[in-house]
Amino acid sequence: MDHIQLLASIIKKHKDAIKDTPPDMIAAAKILDFIEKRHVTTLNDIMKSLYRHVTREDAERIMATFVAAGVVGESQQGNKILYTCLLKPLD
Repeated sequence: MDHIQLLASIIKKHKDAIKDTPPDMIAAAKILDFIEKRHVTTLNDIMKSLYRHVTREDAERIMATFVAAGVVGESQQGNKILYTCLLKPLD
């Protein structure tokens, strides 16, 4: 299952959090790819890398959905919120 298929299934379960539009799905896939590559990251790191592809508001909404769906873990270290990918890497 690739990230787009995975995200489509997540979006069906959480339609109120992520609009069922291609731009949101693409942004969500890019965010998930970024987290998977970095292993541990912050929202600021995500925005520095993907600011051309997603707004901060949309990134926050997508991250909240990922955390609620159990796709991404969230922890706090000092004043930073760290995100980790809970999925097995795709082959």
